[in-house]
Amino acid sequence: MACEYRNGGTAMRSEVTSTESGALLFRFETEQGDCERDSPRMVGSEVHLRLPDDCGGDDIHPDLLALSALLLVLPWIGRGLTLGKGVSQRFAEAVEEDLGVHLHPVDPKLAPRPTPNDGRPGLAFSGGVDSTAALSVMPRETHSVFLERTAFSQRQAARQENSLYKKDAALYACTELSAMGRAVDIVPCDLELIREPVGFPVDLSNAVPLLCVADKRRLDSVGWGTIAEAAYRIGAMGFTDYAKRTTFTRWRCVFETVGLPIFNAVAGVSEVGTSIIVTESPYGSLAQSCIRGQVGQPCGRCWKCFRKSLLDSALKGRWPADKELDVMFAGGEVRQYLNKIPLKHEDVLTYALGRYSGTHPLMLALKRKVRGGELDVDWLERWYGPSLDLAPERYRAGTAQMLSEYLQPMSEADMEGFRGWDLTETVQGERYRTDAANLARLLEKPASSSLYARKERLSAIARGAMRRLRRLTR
Repeated sequence: MACEYRNGGTAMRSEVTSTESGALLFRFETEQGDCERDSPRMVGSEVHLRLPDDCGGDDIHPDLLALSALLLVLPWIGRGLTLGKGVSQRFAEAVEEDLGVHLHPVDPKLAPRPTPNDGRPGLAFSGGVDSTAALSVMPRETHSVFLERTAFSQRQAARQENSLYKKDAALYACTELSAMGRAVDIVPCDLELIREPVGFPVDLSNAVPLLCVADKRRLDSVGWGTIAEAAYRIGAMGFTDYAKRTTFTRWRCVFETVGLPIFNAVAGVSEVGTSIIVTESPYGSLAQSCIRGQVGQPCGRCWKCFRKSLLDSALKGRWPADKELDVMFAGGEVRQYLNKIPLKHEDVLTYALGRYSGTHPLMLALKRKVRGGELDVDWLERWYGPSLDLAPERYRAGTAQMLSEYLQPMSEADMEGFRGWDLTETVQGERYRTDAANLARLLEKPASSSLYARKERLSAIARGAMRRLRRLTR
């Protein structure tokens, strides 16, 4: 399948083929042009996927390959996308209307990929708490597909050299889920390396491996571990209706047209709720959101570890000792996030710190900044019913039943609080600014005097020196 993409002065051509090693290869040829000034920039020319042995690239519906290509390079293409193999008329129309990209040629004889009558849901599984919570409330036959971040060349390996990401815990979760009788595919892929800085080209790009196995696995929907903080923007500045957000509306019809309607089972569940779910889920012991630690051993230094640790402490009613809290607050990334206005997932910290009754100065300063104990956010323990209106109809009742086995549904009052979350005026107020400044001042002391912090700085210097030495000796 050959494609040509255009963005201003940039022309791009891609071929989708199978390699001798069995990988599915998207190869891109580009000329210098306007998109080179974009950030992030497209810097790679190939994307590889090593599909399971029984999933041949030749058997993938052309619309699924075209959608995969869009998820890989959409930020760097303009209105035109010329395909070497025609797509269905309906798919081309959906892409034109919702993504603003004109596809051709169109094969008038090609039927769109149908939703299989005997299909099952697909989940873009990450191994984290939210993804595991989604798996816990989706149907038993749900097929998980994990994108294993993999370098397919020495040059790619060099780009990954500085990455803190570790996939061991997620791979362990996949292996254990399979042993428990759950359907799981692990698909090595290097799509994150197509851009600089390294990352997903678009938010939904990690669905590409799932799209490429969808026909063979007879998938009838696609889901992610998308939670309420991401879907409805609670925890950020203010509630936004997910059904009206462009991140959902621009892709909804496109995915439906390839027979994979979006099925985000925990979109109405907060991070508090997903933590409660995994505590009781048969798969809960496998969930590990930290992507820097080893199996069963989160790094304990990143922002996610900090936030999740406080939340877990609040749910269990057992808080770390003050010396442990000193270590948690000492990390440079944690201090950076704590100085943000507003904080990422501030609603979660409001919930957690509202249950803290200790005397640690930094904890008390953080508690005041996020108004812990002042705001009633207990509705974070329950799930937002209207979120299931966006799920495929055939899965709504079953998902509601499964969610209710772990959490209570929100009442009308709860939903008012959920929809009423708004930090716009709060963060502009004098009190918030004063509390934020006070927390920042207190954070400066452990940053400069903590033995842990000094050790972290020395370790970072040593790692940098080793990287420079390896480059010089290549």
